[in-house]
Amino acid sequence: WDLVARGEWEYAIVNLFKNGHPRGIVHASTIPDLNALPFPARHLAGERAFSATLMPGHTWGEGEKAAMLISSRGCPYKCNFCASARTLPVRFRSPENIAAEVQELVERYGVRAFRDESDNLLGNRKWFLKLCELLTPLKVKRKGHSRSAQVTGELVDAARTAGMVEMGLGVESADTEVLKLVGKGETVDEHYRAVFLIKMHGIIAKTYWISGLPGETERTLELNAQFMREAKPDKWTLSRF
Repeated sequence: WDLVARGEWEYAIVNLFKNGHPRGIVHASTIPDLNALPFPARHLAGERAFSATLMPGHTWGEGEKAAMLISSRGCPYKCNFCASARTLPVRFRSPENIAAEVQELVERYGVRAFRDESDNLLGNRKWFLKLCELLTPLKVKRKGHSRSAQVTGELVDAARTAGMVEMGLGVESADTEVLKLVGKGETVDEHYRAVFLIKMHGIIAKTYWISGLPGETERTLELNAQFMREAKPDKWTLSRF
């Protein structure tokens, strides 16, 4: 086959197998109701659907059997280095739908830890608080990502109660001018505050960085090093632009 699929493929691929398609581009439509999608058929992949290294850490040991899930799709922000920028509308699965998948992970697969691959887990306050309420009784561990500006004491406290053990932040740079150039829409002070809040609530703070961004200078590297010394994030990942 010589095909390229653009968009969200779940319905498009079913139609492709049923009806075929000429060579070229398949324009898949955005799926408005994520709750209508079935849970992943993890049983078909067996143990390959899970990871023994996704949840390692110094506070709870190695080898936690874990899975991935995605609770929302899309991002409203304009970071100009990101493939997810301005993917609208942002759609959320219902908290009840997500909790049902987590319960299936626990009861069917024996998985008590997962990583949520959503772009901005704290982007909807009411939704996130309800999700935490439903996940708390399941006693699972989880990782997630957010933007620094969305981190509040209320949300981080709810996250910890509901099993959040690690939260990642896209800091990218500690240089104000670089953040402006790449359209990050956040400040260095917000990055500091978010790391401190996450750590204060007993959650591992992970920061993501990008080297070689437009406008970066030797001064940028000094500011990045200063941030690491002062904020002391527990973990970090560095990517090249």
